[in-house]
Amino acid sequence: MLETNVFKGRLLNVFRRVYPNGADPVVKEIVRKKPAVFGLVYDPVRDAVAFVRQEREPFKSPLDAGIKTEVPAGHIEADELPRDTIKKEVREEIGVDIRRDQSLLLNNESFLAVSPGWTDELSMPWFVRIEPGQCNDSRTVFGAAEEHERTELEWIPIHTLSGMTFDDLKSWGIVHWFLYMRLKGDARCRP
Repeated sequence: MLETNVFKGRLLNVFRRVYPNGADPVVKEIVRKKPAVFGLVYDPVRDAVAFVRQEREPFKSPLDAGIKTEVPAGHIEADELPRDTIKKEVREEIGVDIRRDQSLLLNNESFLAVSPGWTDELSMPWFVRIEPGQCNDSRTVFGAAEEHERTELEWIPIHTLSGMTFDDLKSWGIVHWFLYMRLKGDARCRP
């Protein structure tokens, strides 16, 4: 097998693997990305969860501004642990300072493959229950300037989640985990 890097970008790299197969070699392309975290921030005082609205370049078109509503998420940098990334992303995207130990890593603290047929991207789901008074920032616009990011915070009331249409799979999955845990009576998911 021969593997070559055919594209090197800021967010991803594309590699081509060629497997010998006589006169008809088998060619596979793989997208390599940094691992990421995604999760849900629950405010028991509001009985709501935090979503962010932001432009997503792949969805922009002349007829669509590409604005998507999704749960907070971000890539894990080489020098970070997942909990450090969660703390950073919650601050950058929704303006809440959490303690590192407030994040509950789900899936037995294991990463999930995003789409293993074409990318090695892994993502770790998490949950944070903020404490009363921890979300005092009245702003609704956040984002990391160095990433040219602008996010708008939207608190979605829990009673509206079951009828919500989602823009992405990670948000749909983590919200349904939360609703299931709440239905089971998990105290972390109740006011």
